[in-house]
This record gives sequence, structure tokens and C-alpha cells, in this order.
Amino acid sequence: VPVAAVDIMTTTKNGHLTIAIMTNPKYRGSGEATKVAKEAVDWFDKNANKYGAEELNWGAYSRNKASTHIAEKLKFIYDKEDSDNDWSVYNYKIKNLK
Repeated sequence: VPVAAVDIMTTTKNGHLTIAIMTNPKYRGSGEATKVAKEAVDWFDKNANKYGAEELNWGAYSRNKASTHIAEKLKFIYDKEDSDNDWSVYNYKIKNLK
């Protein structure tokens, strides 16, 4: 049974990469989503240049406080312009920009 999973995909809206996190309901609140998200961010920092990406986006239902908390914990910055009442959008800039 999967505990938590992560996916990084391209978006057609802005050409940036987007992170998606899924957690088995039995393991929510255990820190597993944060662990896989951190691994994805670390991968992004090391590999984004290969894909021509400088930014990683995180979208969460505004009412999903656990997801928005993880984004903030991992240093994603809230994007007020792209967010609305239903969605909170966060952005993370690559650390190793070359």
C-alpha cells in the first residue's frame, strides 16, 4: 500500500514544472507527504537546469491547510496574483540557477 507519492509535471499555462502530492488517508498527518515533497524539491534543485525550468509551482485547494502548510514549510512563496478563493498557488525558485 503506497504511503505517499509525488509527481513533477510540466504545465502548459506557464511552462514551469508543477508538483503534485498524494497521501494515503491512513497516513495523513504522519509527515510522509512532507518527506516526499522535500525529496522532489531537492531533485528539482539538482535537475531543473536540464529541463530549462527555473520555478516549481504548487497548487492546493485553499481549504487544504495541510497542503498549504507543507508548501510554506518547504519555502514555496504564496502567489497572490495566481491564487483565488478556491486555489492557493505557491512558487519555488531553483536554488542553483546557472
